[in-house]
Amino acid sequence: MYYFIYSFLWLLSLLPLFFLKLLSKVIFFLLYYVIGYRKKVVKSNLKKSFPNYSDERINLISRKFYIHLSELIIEVIKSISISDKGLEKMISFKNPKILDEIFEKHHSIFLIQGHYCNWEILTILQKHSKYNIYVTYKPLASKSFDRFLRKIRCRFGIKLMTSEETPRTIVKNRNKRNLYGLIADQTPLRSESKYWTKFMNQDALFYLGPEKLSKATGFPVFFLDIKKIAFAKYEIEFIPVELNPKESDEFSITEGFIDLLEKSIYESPEHYLWSHRRWKHKRTNN
Repeated sequence: MYYFIYSFLWLLSLLPLFFLKLLSKVIFFLLYYVIGYRKKVVKSNLKKSFPNYSDERINLISRKFYIHLSELIIEVIKSISISDKGLEKMISFKNPKILDEIFEKHHSIFLIQGHYCNWEILTILQKHSKYNIYVTYKPLASKSFDRFLRKIRCRFGIKLMTSEETPRTIVKNRNKRNLYGLIADQTPLRSESKYWTKFMNQDALFYLGPEKLSKATGFPVFFLDIKKIAFAKYEIEFIPVELNPKESDEFSITEGFIDLLEKSIYESPEHYLWSHRRWKHKRTNN
């Protein structure tokens, strides 16, 4: 079954972007009007995140989110076979040389982002980088789907590591220049250190992995700011979060990341992953 699905999607990925754009409209119609995929979750998240927005505005953002989600699905499929030339058209960099300047002073860099725009772009940055890129990920419950996504994500040369493998990987490569990509807005596991704070007007749990790792190693932290220009077209900017993490205040790196992510969300709210149950945990007095 895995080989059949992968072969079908590979053939689908060979279609020109014009046809794939049309296919995304079909997916949108199915998700939004037929299936109603997690509509209640999306609406609830939006209303709590934007309490001052009217129902009309919430509905508009919700609809735009499903359009973006449908396009994102197609973009992931396209990445199965996209060429180097296609990648160059898909991604542009606002400040590409800044990381080279930082690498002259430090062994490695942490690159953090949230589930905003196309976060899978982190896995194709290797084509644009002369340094090895390691990206943390959470294995999926479905082994077939997990295998499928791993194959796509590793196609351009990045190396995947689980959160448990991350500290060992960093220690092992401590004398090499690497980029470590971390998705930092995921709900932490029970075994991970946690931090309660405000995120989009709601109490939210964040895991402190990026902050603790950067403080322990002294590696600078950058935010991967992604802006969607059009379907399958993005602009990337590397924004410093903390250049001297060992001298930073407690939680300042985590809060700095949250501030930058919120700024991006307020600029284009439809590009955040509202279908995720991000605020499922409730804060207690304990």
